[in-house]
Amino acid sequence: MRWALYDAGSMSLARFVRQCVPLAMLLLAACESGDTELPYLDGTVTLSDEPQYRDVCRHETTVLRPAEAEKIERMLLGAPVPRKPMTHGEVVDITSALKVPAFGLATGGTDLPDGSLLLLYQFEVPCRAKERALLFHGRGESFRLIDDLVYSTSDERTVIRNVTLRGDRIDYDMGESGQHLVRPAF
Repeated sequence: MRWALYDAGSMSLARFVRQCVPLAMLLLAACESGDTELPYLDGTVTLSDEPQYRDVCRHETTVLRPAEAEKIERMLLGAPVPRKPMTHGEVVDITSALKVPAFGLATGGTDLPDGSLLLLYQFEVPCRAKERALLFHGRGESFRLIDDLVYSTSDERTVIRNVTLRGDRIDYDMGESGQHLVRPAF
């Protein structure tokens, strides 16, 4: 088998040009615009490469305009998560949809002595020094949301490092800050 961008035996040169040139023009236009629109929840997120925003809201190579960061915050924090029993696949689908494109998502799991499992998903709220955390409890293929919280990350050391379930109370170990956040489970 021969690999080539254009193979004269499979299609005419005219057909190849008709198919590829419009696509190439679209790609070039997108590269020149400086903005990239990505689907997110029920809308879109616009990433920018405009220099005036680099010091305002930047994550690695991703830049957001302040208004776009506010929009994402409203969308992420306002997105409902069902408290009904669900499969692990449904949990993954929901949490994958909530992750903001080009920004952070941290996940972790803890096996409990009774054989059940805690699953923690932490979503970065871009440029807002806060995170949304979802904690699921389950056994086998059945999971249920037991906590949904938003917490400040203005101190870099304040990040959930460990979670302990004690009866109907959840103890979040906030890592290097030495803080603990204790909340009731739903």
